[in-house]
Amino acid sequence: MIEKIKKLSDLAAKYPDIHLPDFAYPAENPLFIDIETTGFSPQNAMIYAIGCIYKQNGKYCFHQLFADDYYEEDNVLIALEKIIQANRIDLLVHFNGKNFDLPFLKGRYLNTCLLTSLGDLPQFDFYLEWKKCKAYFELPNAKLKTLEKVLRLNRNDQMNGGQLIDIYHQYLAGDEDLLPLLLLHNAEDLLATFLLGHFLPFLEKNDNSQFWLPAFGTFTQIQKIETAGQITFYNSAWHQYLEKNFDSHCFSPLIKQTYQKDYPLLESELYHFFADYQNYIYLPYEDTAIHQSIAQFVEPAHRKKATKQTAYIKKKDIFIELPPAAIPYFDHSRLFQKEYKDKRRYLPLSEARTYFPE
Repeated sequence: MIEKIKKLSDLAAKYPDIHLPDFAYPAENPLFIDIETTGFSPQNAMIYAIGCIYKQNGKYCFHQLFADDYYEEDNVLIALEKIIQANRIDLLVHFNGKNFDLPFLKGRYLNTCLLTSLGDLPQFDFYLEWKKCKAYFELPNAKLKTLEKVLRLNRNDQMNGGQLIDIYHQYLAGDEDLLPLLLLHNAEDLLATFLLGHFLPFLEKNDNSQFWLPAFGTFTQIQKIETAGQITFYNSAWHQYLEKNFDSHCFSPLIKQTYQKDYPLLESELYHFFADYQNYIYLPYEDTAIHQSIAQFVEPAHRKKATKQTAYIKKKDIFIELPPAAIPYFDHSRLFQKEYKDKRRYLPLSEARTYFPE
């Protein structure tokens, strides 16, 4: 087994654009962990590398365990348990470890008949926490490599875990020059997970509703409306929160752009469909629906019971397309669609003017 241990600050020094976060987890001795495997199932694959970050004498250190032989996995697992015990680890921190790393580790400990305390420790999974709030930052997904761009971590490693399986087998076949490449991927994954600590002030906040992005209902101001072009929203509360809690040196411009957003406008005639369609009557000649309470004033020949597809009213206006994350925060009686099966929702600009001061 090969072990590599160094100060975390020494590893971080190789990436001049990043800043290590100064944060406090709800634990005295957290262990950041990431594993590399030869497959997806602990029944027929092994762990060949484990990366750890933990405190020693009040400072974080970076520790890698590497199986330089197929038979060294046992020693890697034993070494991990020694780290947990010697450093009194009381919290596991990882990225998607609840779904992959931890089940895989427990499976390998079981298969090798080794004891582990992993199952006794609480966990903090950045992936699951981030998924709850990724829409605040309007990023395309919750993948680690997407977050790395926000955190200004410019990787040297260009491989993925699947590609490294063949690289590991080549290493074991005698190409020892591949070792740095195998360790680099693990190191950068783990460093990225550690950098996610910058988001802790946000993740630990109980009520983030005032910052919800891009839910227009929380924007404090419409800065600009161009009838034929776009609308610009500005959220001063979110701007102030970012300035107060996030070091501007730690984030790429992606984070700074979240408090002011431009959205295209759609000039069209759209439909509002009534959810309680059973209470509506459709008027074919007018191509609209009315509530059954007033349908008695329409001749029977000119009306019919509405269906889900015909219980609508139409409106000509300029509309803003709402992002999916914003839809639950709006009064649905004010929203429109292009057709019944359309999953998108549009807010009339005339309604937006009532929501926000200009």
